[in-house]
Amino acid sequence: MNNKKFSMDKINKVSLTMKAKWEKSYWLMVILGFMAVGYIFFLSSSVWAASSKDLLFTPIRTTNTINKREITLARWDYSPNEKRMEIELSLNNKAVDGNNVYIYELADRSGNTYTLVPIIATPNLVVMQAEGIPGGFTELSFRVTPNIADAATLKLYTNKNSVNRVDTITIKTENEYYIGQIERTIGGYEAEKEIIDKNIESYNSQIEALKTANVQLEKDKAYQLAAQIVETDKNIAANNEQMKTLSGLINDGTARKTELDRLIKEARDKIEQIRAGQEVEEPQKSQEMEAVSNEIP
Repeated sequence: MNNKKFSMDKINKVSLTMKAKWEKSYWLMVILGFMAVGYIFFLSSSVWAASSKDLLFTPIRTTNTINKREITLARWDYSPNEKRMEIELSLNNKAVDGNNVYIYELADRSGNTYTLVPIIATPNLVVMQAEGIPGGFTELSFRVTPNIADAATLKLYTNKNSVNRVDTITIKTENEYYIGQIERTIGGYEAEKEIIDKNIESYNSQIEALKTANVQLEKDKAYQLAAQIVETDKNIAANNEQMKTLSGLINDGTARKTELDRLIKEARDKIEQIRAGQEVEEPQKSQEMEAVSNEIP
């Protein structure tokens, strides 16, 4: 009987020991699992943060020159609802070689390319559309290559954070695209005028503060010794020089505003001129446009 009891106690102890080891192993696996998940998250988040930080973007109205051809990125819109993009370029062929055909390509970071549809293709204006752009795209490059021997390739970039998002993208006439460019230019002029106004306001405030400081410095001279007065006069002279500089900046800003007003009027007159001669029909593909279409992969 005693032997039997001893055997049962031994079995119970073994069972408890095995249970304790199992529980210890279980919690160890749980801890290791959390550590592994945390490590993976840390690595993936680091990669995500780095890729977001390093995304490339070409500012609108940036002008680049390749093969004696000035290419300006006029607009890059994206409609998430339609998964459609529209890219607009202004071109100026200073080579004067008569070759105004370009090869275009739109690709993401993984090398996937998207079909480009030419909407307008003239020697001075190009509008391309691409459909099927996923809402989760990260970065896209729009590549422009003149169709000549030994041509360089210009790469323009946009990304998910910087692309101009719009509700819808519709095809316009050539004149409407030109008017859109001019209207955006006017908007840039107006924005510059606002900046100038704020700067002039700041300069005037600084001038008033310097005048007040000089009045106080003049009063302080009544209680100063000769050596101190010399230093005070130096401070007054420095303030006067700074006011002179600020006044010059105000004059420059005022002159620039006058020039901007002239440019705005000129641009608005141009819009009226275009509208006066605008045709109602949609633009037809030119021979150059056909050539560009054939070059698109």
